[in-house]
Amino acid sequence: MGHGYEKLYVVRAEARGIVDAVVRAWRGPGRERDLLVQSLKAAGAATLAWAVSGWWLKDPVALMAPWVAVVLVQATVYRSLFKGCSSWWPSPWARCWRRGPRP
Repeated sequence: MGHGYEKLYVVRAEARGIVDAVVRAWRGPGRERDLLVQSLKAAGAATLAWAVSGWWLKDPVALMAPWVAVVLVQATVYRSLFKGCSSWWPSPWARCWRRGPRP
């Protein structure tokens, strides 16, 4: 009988974590807001891809369009992060190189 209480505790803890993340996303910029915006972009792209391929183009395999859209959104974010890191990384090394060895 104790398993029911444990499951209820886990569900409550998960629900509390979701509520806390939503509150943090609402209050100001941060990781939660970034994740929320990216999720909304992916969902919007998937819905638009499904609507265009299914309704407008009458594609018989319209089910695959949302998957492609989500992959493209994720790849775009990955590429942006990669470019940001690759442009930041040489900066500390350039400063060290410019200073040269110290006696």
